Amino acid sequence: ENFQQLSRNLSELEDEIQASRRIYNSNVQSYNTKIQQFPASIVANQGGFTDKEFFEIEDAAERATPNVSF
Repeated sequence: ENFQQLSRNLSELEDEIQASRRIYNSNVQSYNTKIQQFPASIVANQGGFTDKEFFEIEDAAERATPNVSF
């Protein structure tokens, strides 16, 4: 029972993290597009606004599912 609850909780957390990452990357894409379009690009250049990086995990070890032992 405890293991099943833990498994469900981990799955829910992974889903929430994935959804948050998608939302963040979508917002970054919108921001990067807007600061490159006229007339916002004029303000962005003068204000020092620059492109932001997408959230990506490149290290396979960081991407791996953690091991849980009892």
